[in-house]
Formats: sequence, structure tokens, C-alpha cells
Amino acid sequence: MGLVELYQSYSEINRDYMTFIEETVNTDFKNNQPEEILQLLTQAKKGFEELMAASNEIELREADETNFKDLKYLLVDALFLAIDLLDFYKAGEEGRFKMRVLNHLNKKRRAEMFNEANQMGCPIK
Repeated sequence: MGLVELYQSYSEINRDYMTFIEETVNTDFKNNQPEEILQLLTQAKKGFEELMAASNEIELREADETNFKDLKYLLVDALFLAIDLLDFYKAGEEGRFKMRVLNHLNKKRRAEMFNEANQMGCPIK
């Protein structure tokens, strides 16, 4: 698997995962049965773990190192989120689950806001 394919796989898994966890929080865990939620959380964690393993097998050109580091960061961040949410759900800590999801979504939105402001020439310091 090359860098582009790895990123595409990450994007697909992450998009589906983010949709699922956001819906789960918004519906207060009522959109799925507990076994189904546990299965989907486990599958997402496994998917991110597989992508991490695949990232260790990539042979890079020097020009791709920065992009690879960025992708590795995204994978690690997603894997930590998946581990936390799976553990919180297994422990029956729905409040902590919700807080972790909300913190992650807010972090993502702040990053997007700063990126948009930077693209518009607005120096944020």
C-alpha cells in the first residue's frame, strides 16, 4: 500500500467512524443495540491498527516525508480516540465517552477554523 492509498483508506474509515460516534452521542446511544455499538467501535479500532501496521511497511521518497509524518499523526490520533471510546463504552462510562467525542470534534473544528483563517490571509498569532 502506498502513501496515497493509505491516506484514502484512513479517510474512508475515519469519515465513517466520525459519523457513527457523532450520531451515537447525538442520539444518546439509542441508535444501535449495545452489541452493535461495541462491534462497530471494535471494528474501527482494528481498522486504525491495521492502517498503522501498513504505515510501517511504506517505503518513502524523501519528498513524501512531511506528508507521511502528517498521516502518521492522524492515524495515531484516530487510534487513541478509538481506544479511549472503546474502553469508556466497555466500562459503562457514557459521560466520559460523550466528553471525549465532543472534545475531539471541537479540536477538529478549531483546526479547520485556523486553517480557513490562514488561507484567507488572516494572521492568527
